[in-house]
Amino acid sequence: LGIVNLHGSLLPHLRGAAPIARAIQRGETTTGVTLQFLKLELDAGDVIDAEPMAIFEDETTGALTDRMAPIAAELLARNLERLEARTAPRTPQDPARVSFAPPLGKNEGRIDWSTTAAKLRDHVRAMTPWPGAATMLRVPGKPDERIVLRKVGIANGHGAPGAILSTSNEFVVACGDGAVRIDRLLRAGKSELDAAAFLRGFRFTPGTCFS
Repeated sequence: LGIVNLHGSLLPHLRGAAPIARAIQRGETTTGVTLQFLKLELDAGDVIDAEPMAIFEDETTGALTDRMAPIAAELLARNLERLEARTAPRTPQDPARVSFAPPLGKNEGRIDWSTTAAKLRDHVRAMTPWPGAATMLRVPGKPDERIVLRKVGIANGHGAPGAILSTSNEFVVACGDGAVRIDRLLRAGKSELDAAAFLRGFRFTPGTCFS
């Protein structure tokens, strides 16, 4: 009957190992699941059926993967009888629309504070839960501390990339263009915290910044 596969994008867009993370990283607002026949070429088989989905503004790779799973299962279930009867559609993919989603690397989560606030936010979303959007917190006179950002939002503010702009009502850090508000973070060897809890327990000194 052939071999079929469920893929986390609307093929031929984002063929490869990490379609969900790459869609979020690119700031895309829509995605979907594709049921395809397999062939000896990466995610290039004929399309049987597909289900579009929205990507929510604050959705991480982990959250979107979890939400996609039951939709993918239903997509497969509704096509099983046609597959058994050999009447399932076979729609060739358009070569002109092909794009790729390479696998995530272990060190790819490193945050680049010189980027825009929107791109930094999408990077954090894409790298959560793995490999984690990591940055170094530099405190004068102390060793740098690795911090993993779990949730950030776009905030008002301007400054040198990585400069901490506010720790009062919100935890705001400057980017290359604009600023982000840190909502949740993870310190090495500790439990995940919201920003308010972190700020209550961390003593900032002049010159503290992210790099």
